[in-house]
Amino acid sequence: MAPVGASLCKAMDRLPPATVDMALLKDAPSSHEIED
Repeated sequence: MAPVGASLCKAMDRLPPATVDMALLKDAPSSHEIED
């Protein structure tokens, strides 16, 4: 029997790397980007 989460790990391996929006992960949002 496969370990718990094995199907999730397989699915994650098929996803492309996050390269297009990496700045969104690194830069803090500015005040105009934050919604109330």
